[in-house]
Amino acid sequence: MERDSFRAYLTHLSETGRLETASEPVSCDLEAAEIARRAVGRCALLFKNPSGAAFSLVMNAFCSKSAVMESIGINSVHEAPDCLLEETLPGQFRPQAVSSPGFRYKEFSDLTSLPAIRTWKNDGGFALTLPCVITKDKTQNCGMYRVQILDERRAVIHCYPGSGAAEHMRLAGERGEESIEAAICLGAPPSVMLASVMPVKADEFEISAALTGRPLKTADIKELSVPADSEIVLHGKISLTETATEGPFGNYTGGYSAQEAFPVFTLEKAYHAENAFCPNTAAGAPSAENGLLADAAFRLLTNSVKRTMPELVSFGFPPFGVFGRMIFIALKDGADINRAADNFLFRKYANICIFDEKTDTEDTAECLRLFAGSRLVNCEQNRIFDCRLKDTLRISTDEAIIKKVEENAYGFGEWIKRKPL
Repeated sequence: MERDSFRAYLTHLSETGRLETASEPVSCDLEAAEIARRAVGRCALLFKNPSGAAFSLVMNAFCSKSAVMESIGINSVHEAPDCLLEETLPGQFRPQAVSSPGFRYKEFSDLTSLPAIRTWKNDGGFALTLPCVITKDKTQNCGMYRVQILDERRAVIHCYPGSGAAEHMRLAGERGEESIEAAICLGAPPSVMLASVMPVKADEFEISAALTGRPLKTADIKELSVPADSEIVLHGKISLTETATEGPFGNYTGGYSAQEAFPVFTLEKAYHAENAFCPNTAAGAPSAENGLLADAAFRLLTNSVKRTMPELVSFGFPPFGVFGRMIFIALKDGADINRAADNFLFRKYANICIFDEKTDTEDTAECLRLFAGSRLVNCEQNRIFDCRLKDTLRISTDEAIIKKVEENAYGFGEWIKRKPL
């Protein structure tokens, strides 16, 4: 079944009994996020009446590993194409422009009418947590950067140094420009969301097409191309001179990311589809939805990595290790483990555990048992490297996590209590 739009994917979840719908009001302040956390691994949630918002709120859309695969019409990462790490993809994956995109049903002008959420007690504001942010210089980039709403017309874009949007801003600044054009797509096709978090060089829209096997339908907004099947599209400018404080936000590490100054986005035009859905995710430590999405986005690259590293059997992530901390890699006998550890996809992990080809990297308990045993006896089959993080992501220390637990920093009990789903 084709599921090339977020709406079609929701229909699939509903038809397979994995979409729960609530008509009663729900608060975007802590409550929706807490309900979503209880549904992880079980079902997606559609809140038709989020308080103070003009659009339906979808939470936990990627409710399980299998659901993420189904969102692009495959059953496992082993069915993914092996071309995702190429700089240029075959011509059949080029986007297909359409003249009447669904999101042009109606215009609106107030960012505060969106069901942005506050997930944790000490979060610095209400944010859109599953946006696809599109910018352009010589080439176009689509990245997933948190968007914190400031007022009716302004928001803060969490585009970290080294991201595609940040690079476009740097290049524009060198030319003496004061802003860059940007589009924020909410409810983009699932394949686009996955592509936007993958460490790939090719155009994300072409990656999207490679994942589904069909060209992505797009539409133009001034100089930018956006997914035609997006539920909501915000168009405007990202300032190169104006910043605002963003955060803190409870992150997938189990602690809060720090407050920092990030560039301000100013809205010019906004569009939405008929009866539009706005997805958000309740970020948090595994097994939160954001972890499932990131896990799938990386593991979908397995076949592509094997093209350049045929000695690779599989790789996986222990839930407690949170992304950036630990990765399990299974290699064929005789493989060069140092070469594997230095692969660009793996080397940013603080702890790289390498096993033999018989090891199931999805079986965390077995991997830890093998690792512990081999560390005590020898290091022939299992190796661990302390590579340190080489990017700008701040990983919380153990002390911060302990403090969070002791002080109940995430505010459990402060959300409006309802019966568990």
